[in-house]
Amino acid sequence: GWEDYYFNMTDLSQIANIAYARNQHVDYARLNGVAYGSHKGPEATYNKMYILQRLMAANKVAQAQNKPGDIYDAVLILDSDALIVDLDFDALELLPENILLSAQKVKTSHGNTTWNVNAGVMLWNLLHPELRKVVLKWEKLCLEKMARRGGVSDQRELQKVLRYDYSAQDRIDLGVVWALDTLHFRYSRATFVKHFIRKGKDMPAKWHTRHGTYATPNQDRVDKIQNQVQEVCQQWPTACVSSEEK
Repeated sequence: GWEDYYFNMTDLSQIANIAYARNQHVDYARLNGVAYGSHKGPEATYNKMYILQRLMAANKVAQAQNKPGDIYDAVLILDSDALIVDLDFDALELLPENILLSAQKVKTSHGNTTWNVNAGVMLWNLLHPELRKVVLKWEKLCLEKMARRGGVSDQRELQKVLRYDYSAQDRIDLGVVWALDTLHFRYSRATFVKHFIRKGKDMPAKWHTRHGTYATPNQDRVDKIQNQVQEVCQQWPTACVSSEEK
């Protein structure tokens, strides 16, 4: 089934991602299931908002209990088809202290503060003053989309928040977004997080609309991820463990 396709994909990609967490001495978490909606499949994409809200709540408790060591300062959220390929690179180098969100720009011609970013690989500053506003509005738009059966993608709704709730100058002045034009998140060419996005026959028709079709599970994407994980584990063998051994 669909859920088996993405579960299997995550079983592979998490090997490299757990290895990164171990190498960098940071926490790793995998969220199974669906936080919003009624299906077991692609609606799991909306889990990103749930993860951010859980982290905001955890930080609030840590602050109330005066436990600064328990406060999370940032989170790197990855789709099932994304994996870290450089275990030595510090992700925080891509997130300036004044920036809320770092992500890959969709169009290279756009500037570094564009609203047009990819939501499959995102680095969030959990201490940024605009975090709550952005996440709650993003959630609101996605819940409205689900209610009208408007498709199964959260990316466009995040883009709407960045585009319409903030002017171009606001995005600069408030440090809302930093759209990367380096190779760090550049999809399958990336040097830090490779993202094997849907292409060709993997790409569903009208993904964002209520009449959209789901992508057909394609073994080619899984094979690419598996090969990339093998390369990572060959380079960092002591950090890699299988999902069964973790």
